[in-house]
Order: sequence, then structure tokens, then C-alpha cells
Amino acid sequence: MIVMETFFVNKFRILFYTLFFIFLFLFSSTSSLKAVEITNDPIFIVINFSDSFHNLDWAAHEDIWQKNIKPLAKLRLRNIKNILNYNPTQSQYILAWSTLMEYTNYPLDKPSDSSLYTIRMKRMMELSEEENFPIFIPLNGFQWWDELPEIWNYWDYDGNQTPGCKNNEFSEVDDKKDDKVIYRCKFEKLRDPLFRQRFIKGYNPENKWNVDWEDWETPMKISTRNWGGGDILVAPPPNIVNHNNSSISFNKLQTQRYTSLVDTISAVLNRWDKQGKQYLFAGISIGTEVSLYGSINPKKNEIKAYGYRALQDTFCPQNNPLCGKDANWNSAELRQKREKILFNYFNGLAKIAHDYGIPKQRIYSHVWNEKDKSDIDYVNGFGSSITLYSRPGQSAYGIANNPLNFSLLSMSLKKNGYPGWAVPEFAPLVRDDKNWHDALYNTLRSPVDVPKVIDIYNETDILNTAAIPQLKAILNENKIVNRCMVSEVFSALPNESVDPLLFEWNVLNKKDNATKMEVVLWDTNQVPVSVNESTHVYSINVKSSQEDALTFKLPKNMPEGLYYWAVKRVGCNGEKWTLSNLSSFVIQSANKRPFLENVKRWVLNLFNRNSY
Repeated sequence: MIVMETFFVNKFRILFYTLFFIFLFLFSSTSSLKAVEITNDPIFIVINFSDSFHNLDWAAHEDIWQKNIKPLAKLRLRNIKNILNYNPTQSQYILAWSTLMEYTNYPLDKPSDSSLYTIRMKRMMELSEEENFPIFIPLNGFQWWDELPEIWNYWDYDGNQTPGCKNNEFSEVDDKKDDKVIYRCKFEKLRDPLFRQRFIKGYNPENKWNVDWEDWETPMKISTRNWGGGDILVAPPPNIVNHNNSSISFNKLQTQRYTSLVDTISAVLNRWDKQGKQYLFAGISIGTEVSLYGSINPKKNEIKAYGYRALQDTFCPQNNPLCGKDANWNSAELRQKREKILFNYFNGLAKIAHDYGIPKQRIYSHVWNEKDKSDIDYVNGFGSSITLYSRPGQSAYGIANNPLNFSLLSMSLKKNGYPGWAVPEFAPLVRDDKNWHDALYNTLRSPVDVPKVIDIYNETDILNTAAIPQLKAILNENKIVNRCMVSEVFSALPNESVDPLLFEWNVLNKKDNATKMEVVLWDTNQVPVSVNESTHVYSINVKSSQEDALTFKLPKNMPEGLYYWAVKRVGCNGEKWTLSNLSSFVIQSANKRPFLENVKRWVLNLFNRNSY
């Protein structure tokens, strides 16, 4: 009798542990490819910190950082919140902060946890968490790369080939005005003796492939900025297209560093996700002010289109160096090709952030684009930066008083269903009380559409100015503007799920005007770049489109392969529509699945759960 009882007890234990481990296998946590979850889509008003804040020693030894530097940064962050008298429980906006992450403006290295830009990124997010102050991160890998002469100095082999900055004149003073010293050498970095040594040592004629060209035959030697008045000379505009003409391309170096930083951001976001702190992340921008035109001649300050090296590397075979010149493309063809280059650039970098789990609703491009369509050098940078993995963004200075009055911006938004968008640099040119009022209210209270992010430039420029009372007023105003809007949704399905039974998603803003909803599928093994490439569209019951969570069952007997999908919502008489973040899944036939996977699917079907 005792033997029989022992036998049944052991059988019971075996059955119990077997079922227990099957349960763990079936219902354990999902793939690491799942995006960081977001539950809302608020409007962020961001204050950018520059100057002495930007130039803090972010990579200082830990003791120095904790004792001396971090307290200074915290004081600045607390000061702006106190001045604006911001109360998050009473505002319809979320106040956030930013400071530029100029990750290509660091000396040559192999990206790692000890890279100076990686340390800076971790400490920026550390500040955000400790101060409970949301952060917007401008990932500026385009405008500043002076610290990399090893990949851009193609012309000056001895220090005497750069006019005004030759070895015997780089430190000479030309004039003094209002106690301001005006040097003969306008390229500030080249006035630094230690940097000059690196500059000369970094000379390599192959570097001409890493800079952009002002025509089919002329690599650019400098880039001219007129920011804040007066010309600033910096490194040449980079060639943003990858190539194999030199040992390392700018595009490859930028992508390596960008990927490393996105990995760092993703790790923090995953921790915040588990701790319920997702609200601390306002997003990233990819840029800053990316364009393929600018000031070519520092004396004339004329804006001209360039990008000829990028054009050659994108549209011509490597063994035909005269292709671009011989093609004789007209201005319309050149515009279309420049727009394609910009799209490829933003699409590639946004896709990397997407693959690391950063939601589309927190990824923005950043272009500079105030050319009119009638201008021969017109390029629609804003429209070209709209991708399936990100939202568009554009600086607003000359158009800040009412961005939607800028036809290029409003036209691009309307053509694309008014997607979420950003103004990653924002300030009116005339900064008195009236202009700050008009700029803020016309931008954030528009009855047509409003950006999800505006980043005020800069903290030091707005202190003790008319900007402060106007910002305080709009931050603390609760009046809701009635406008027709269509919310995006957030997909809850991990990427590359195998044979999912259900799609699941959440509507981010419940009170909207959606009248139609669809699940869009791309059945291709290539990564989709346009909604026009989709091959299947399935309508969803509109009556349930306001629910917090929605589901969709896949059709049976779908062919094997890799699929991408998104949710499209339409409303406002068809004028506005949104597309969710993309997700991917794999269809696999039953006879190719492992036995336990089939058991898992049988049980999940029984409980009506998904297969991830």
C-alpha cells in the first residue's frame, strides 16, 4: 500500500513539474525585440540648454562628475522649472529639456562604453531620471565633425594650404571691435596649436570622398555658418552617402557611433519601461538641420545647392566618375535625386532606432528647409524625411510666427495625412513679447494641426526676456482647442514573432475623430520603405476603434515568409490619417515547427492567446 502511494505521489510530482515548466515556456516574457511600450502621445515643450551647460565636462571622472559637475547641471534644470512655474498636473503640455549630443564631433575612436559620447549620453539620461525631468535628445551627427580631420582633411598636407590659417598667420589678429578680437583665421579650431598638429597629421587625399562637393569636380574645403551673426568656418559638409572609395566613410563612422548611442538609450529605456518611467523620454531627433544646400562662399553668404558627391555615389557606378556630369540632369531631376538621398539617410538611421525598440512616435528627423518652390535650389527636405520608422521635423526661425503658413511644410503634412511632427529648433527672429506670443500660440494652438515637440532655443537666450511670461502662460493654460485629429496606435507585438495568432495594439489618444481603421501588410522579405508597397489591407470594425486595446486575427493559410504590418487610422473626411510603428512576423508551416512549438500553439489557441 505504501509502495502504491509513493508511486502515485511521484507520478503527481512529475506531472506537476512538467506542467509548471510548460506554463513557464508558454507564458514567459516576450522577445527582446519588443519595442519600449508607450501609452500616450503628448505634446512636449522642450527647453534646449547650450553654451556653458553644453560644454560641461560630461566625461569627467566619476568623483568629479558627482561632486562638482552634476550639481551645476541640476541647478540649471531646476532653475528653468522654477522660473516657468510648471505644474505637470495642471498643464496639457509636458515640459522637457535637451542639450545637443554632437557625437561625430569627438576624436577618432572605436565606439565603446568608455567612449566620451557614450558616457555623456548615460549622464544626460541619469540627470533626467534623478530630476524627474523628461529629456529630448538631439542626435546631431551632421553639423559638427571638426574633431575628425583624419577623415575630412584632404587638401592641407603641411598647414599652409588653408588661406588665412597658414602656419605663419593662424594666430594673427585682424581687428578689434567692441572688445571682441577678430582673428585672420576664421576657422576657430585651426587656431588651436594642438588641433593643428592633428589636422596636418590627418591629411589624406582619399578624404575628398568623405566631404561633399560643390559641383561635379570640386570637393568642398570649408563649411560656412551665419548662426548668430557673422560667419563661422567649420569642417566641410560631410558626404552622407556610404561609399568604398576610402578606408572609412563618414557614413560608416556616423552609423557606428549612432548605433552605439541608440543601444545605450535603448538599455535605459527598457529599464524605465519596467519601472513605469517611460514618461521621461520625449524622443530623439536625427540631424541637426540636415540639408544638401548651404553657404558656399563665406564672403558672399550665398545659399547654393551642393550634394554632388552624394549624387554621384548614389546614382552612378563606382567605375564611372563622369557619370553625374555626363548625365546632364536638369534642376527638377537633381531636386528629386537630392530628396531621395535625404530620404535614404533618415530612413536608414530611423530604422536602426526602430530595431533597438525605440517607438516611431519618439523618433524625429531634423532638417533645415526654408526655400520656396520657385527657387532653383529648392529641395523638399521636410517631406523627404517622412519615413515608416520616424516622424518629420524642421527648424523654425523665419517661419516660427506661424509654421503652417510656410507652404512647403503645410503641403508636406497634408500630403502625408498630417503625421506627428516636430520643430526641433524654435524661436522667432524678433524676440519681443508680441512675436513670442504669436509664435507660441499660432504653433501650439492652431486649429489645423500642431507639432508633438517644439524645442526652444536656447535657455540662456530666453532668461529675463519676453519668452518667459509667454511660456508660463501657455504651459499653464488649460483651454482645449477643438481640432479634428486622428490618433496613432502603438503595436504591442514583438518584432519577428513566429506565427502570431493575434495582432494587438493600443490607441494612444482615445478621444479622436477616426472613422476608418485598417491593418496593412507587406508580404515581402525586403524591408518596406513606403506604405504604397503594401500588398494587403484588412478593414477593422470602426465602432471598436476607440477602445484602449484592439486585436486582429490573421487570415488562415498565409504563405510562409517574413511579413511587416502596421495599423492605419483615417478620419477628418479622409484628410488626416496615421500609421503605427511597423512590426514584423514570420509565418512558418506546422511541419517545420519543433514539436513543443506546436504544443505551445495548441495551448495558446485554447486560451486564445498570442504565440509570443
